[in-house]
Parts: sequence; C-alpha cells; structure tokens
Amino acid sequence: MMENNTMLGKTVVLLCKMTEGLGLVFDLLEKMNSVEGERWRENLAKFLRKEPCWGSGQVTQVTQPKPTPSILELVGTTTISATTGKFVAKEKFMVGTKHNAPVKISYLNDDFITSFLQCDSKIENPVGEHILGHYKLRRSSPDDLIIAELGGLEKVETTLSEIFFVMKDKKKRDILRRCRNIFYIKDISGALRVIDVEVYEDRLCIYAYPIGNSIWHSGDCVFC
Repeated sequence: MMENNTMLGKTVVLLCKMTEGLGLVFDLLEKMNSVEGERWRENLAKFLRKEPCWGSGQVTQVTQPKPTPSILELVGTTTISATTGKFVAKEKFMVGTKHNAPVKISYLNDDFITSFLQCDSKIENPVGEHILGHYKLRRSSPDDLIIAELGGLEKVETTLSEIFFVMKDKKKRDILRRCRNIFYIKDISGALRVIDVEVYEDRLCIYAYPIGNSIWHSGDCVFC
C-alpha cells in the first residue's frame, strides 16, 4: 500500500511538471508567432547554442555619480559674547584711524553706507552668547553656492554686531585673514547683502555688495 502511494505521488509530480512544461512550450510558440516572432526565434536559436541572447551579453556598468566635493573647509570657531543693549550701526561703523579709535576703519564703501548707516541706521537687538564659525574657500565660488553649502539663507545670516565684536577684540581680530572676510547680513530694508572686511596692517576696509554680484576666491574666509 505504501509503495502504491509513493508511485502515485511520483506520477502526480511528473504530470504537474509536464503540464508546466507544456504551458511554457505553448507560451513560447505563441510568442514565436507574434509580431516579434522573428526576434524570439533568433534568440531561442542563440540560447540553444549557449550564446548570449536578448542583448549584447555584456554587463552594463552603472557609473555612480561622484560626490561633489565641499567648497568650504571649517578652520575654526570663535565665541561671540552676549549683548545687553541695542546695537546701532552708525554709532560704531565710522571712518577713523586715530590711536584712540575703538576700531581703526580706514574705508567704508558707498554701498555699505547706503545700506546700513543712512536714515535711521541698522539697529540690531541684543543676542545671547553664541559660536561663530569661519570657513576657508577651497575654490572660487559665487554667493549662491556658498549660501547653499552653509544651509541656506537662514543659516548663513550674521550681524553687524558680530563683525564689530571681532574687529574690536584684539585677540579675536586674528581670525580675520589677510584676504577677504565674508559675512552675509540683512540691510536696513531687510535684504541680505554680502559684507567684505579686508585687513591692511591694523586698519580695516569694509565693503557691501548685492548678493550674486561677486565671485569669491580660493583662500577667502566665510563667517557663519
């Protein structure tokens, strides 16, 4: 009885395989008689000869895009002390190079004067203690690439009080490189502008420009 069951089971399995095989054969015959029958016949012949079929036989190599290298290198941070009163720009940013000047500023360009010092002047609220990062540009880049890498407009914005704090503190001033030092600050109207602070011996020149008008060079420093 057990032997009969075994034989029956094997027969059922064989019939199933034959049915499945016949199904594949009928499917193949259907495809060979279709509009693309010629292609099916050619590739079936290649398959039977154990030749590559349905393609060139070569494995397509997918080239992964190389990651875009960073344009900025973090070179350091500095702590900006908390302030208690409002910062009035026109009371701090004045041309003066005498020995008793709090900050020796030898030049302010017209754009800076118009954007931050005219009318009611740019006034900034007190801020808590925080960290200001400074980055070195690895290659020449426009403002939009720099801003994007630093995280967008909200992340990149700094203040005039931060610039003044760094310029006034002799120890902090060393972070201003002998190159262009770049800050992104909102002007009186609320539009973001780029500020360039340049160091000449112990004197400073400050320039303001519209965003997107400049290409900053490798080695320039960006503050964020």
